[in-house]
Amino acid sequence: MDSMKSLGFSKSVIQKKIIPKLLISSQINYLKYYQFVLWTILIIYEILIGREGIGFMINKIVAYRDLSAAIALLLILGFMILLLNRIYCAIINNFNYQNDHE
Repeated sequence: MDSMKSLGFSKSVIQKKIIPKLLISSQINYLKYYQFVLWTILIIYEILIGREGIGFMINKIVAYRDLSAAIALLLILGFMILLLNRIYCAIINNFNYQNDHE
């Protein structure tokens, strides 16, 4: 921040225009990781509670020892996580335009 001040930028310009642009890539990486953690917590919660949903399906798959259903469920979950990750990145890229006309 001191180097930006020495270049002649005011504190308000640094806080409103420079720092947010520096943080965007780290925020995107954090949210991608957070999405994976959220899915993991959701699946564990549903397994422990035993309500209808992915956890219920996993409990039934384990009870019936159905390997093909387990692989199919993993593929579907993986595809959903990947698809949501791609949609999130597309949204971020579309709204992350460098338009500073204020």
